[in-house]
Formats: sequence, C-alpha cells, structure tokens
Amino acid sequence: MPELIDGIDFVSGDLFSFQQANRMKNNWYSGATPPDNPTNGMFWVKNDGAVYYYFNAWILLHGIHTETLLASVASVDLEVEDETTLFTVPAGMSCIITKVVMRLATGAGLPVGASISFGFNAGTSDDVIANAVFVLDAATEYIIIPAADKAKVGVATELFAINVNTGEGAAMTVTLDVFGYLF
Repeated sequence: MPELIDGIDFVSGDLFSFQQANRMKNNWYSGATPPDNPTNGMFWVKNDGAVYYYFNAWILLHGIHTETLLASVASVDLEVEDETTLFTVPAGMSCIITKVVMRLATGAGLPVGASISFGFNAGTSDDVIANAVFVLDAATEYIIIPAADKAKVGVATELFAINVNTGEGAAMTVTLDVFGYLF
C-alpha cells in the first residue's frame, strides 16, 4: 500500500475521505503550517527539526521525541565512593534523561548493594535519580532505573554522572546505559 510520504494522491482506508487524505499528504512536508484552531478529526503533521504536530478529537501533541541510547559506559566502579561522568550534553542542545539501565555486574560484590544516584548537579549527582540502593543478584540480571518526576533538564555541555554515595565494599563494576532524547 502506498504511504503518505510517497506524495501520491490517494490513500486507501476507511478512516478518512479521499479529500482529507490529500490534505494530510499535502501538509506532511516541511513548511506546512498547522491551523490555528484545529477541529475534530484533523490530522496535521509538520516536520521542522524534531517537532511534530498532531491534531484530532482527543490529542494535541507538540514535540514528540524518540527515546534513544545516549551513552553506554562499561566498567563503572561501584566500590569506590566517587562521581563518574556518563554523558555530556552536546553544545547547543538540551537533554531529557528518561532512564538508566544497570547491567553486566562483575566482581566480588554480588549482590550489588551500593547506594547510588544520577544527575547533572556536580558533587551529588542526584537531580535526575535520587540516592538509592539498586540490587543485582547475578551478572545475568539488569535493572531499569527510571528518572524521577520533575527531574532536571540537562543543558548544553552539562555532565550527566553517577555518584556512588556508599561504595559496594568489594570489587564491583557494572555497565550503565543512559537513555533519553536531545532537543
């Protein structure tokens, strides 16, 4: 079946009329301006960088972003109380961290029991994920650690780091995958 992006003049389906499908297709391209007052049933998409608009009877979204792997850092030491940078926000960008995945625990310290936090604020790194103990019992397990509500937005050149607040007490490293999006 042809797709809207192909620029064709007909889309088969029962959800909209031929005329509405053509309006959707014609307003898919950059430069299209969404209406000031969308009405029920309108579907308008504009790609201007990473910004999309979608209007229908129930939804008005502005700025849909795709979560992506921003960094993967292996061998992060959980034995020593210290801060380790995981990701630097690129110049001219801002960053939302959505989660951190902790995996591949190795060392004498299993189960993992270090007290850790994550964030952009130097010294404590706790303004995205507050200080807590995240337990891995085996090297084959992983933990998904979501960002807190009202977490800090990272700005250009800021460092996102893990802070080991209370060390493991034995040799222990993990791999940390940082997920989020830039805008």
